[in-house]
Amino acid sequence: MLGSGFGCGPDEVPLEPSDAEIAFVRVHHDDGAEQLCAFTPGEPAIALLARERSGTSIADLGWSADGRLLAFTRQRDDKPSIIHSLDPELGVEQMYAIGQPGHLAGLTAYEHGPTSAWGE
Repeated sequence: MLGSGFGCGPDEVPLEPSDAEIAFVRVHHDDGAEQLCAFTPGEPAIALLARERSGTSIADLGWSADGRLLAFTRQRDDKPSIIHSLDPELGVEQMYAIGQPGHLAGLTAYEHGPTSAWGE
């Protein structure tokens, strides 16, 4: 998690390797609406991956081990959390309902075919 000691732009975040993509949730200061964003350290562009209405929470971000897919949860008010997987390059998103209200404690694994696609 990026702390308050860092500057405002992507160039201010001291991370290696420089080609690693960083995903984060941006919260609008007026209405609290959240945006799922990503950037590559050293590059000025920030990509908007998903925009949410006020009252919807994005959490539990995690990249697949190969760095291709981003998993996260989305939850609105007292509705069940939903797991999403997103391929940022293709813009393809898949949803997986959880079936209970509230946030997950953490997203730890997602099985993709015969082997796990997510890090350990």
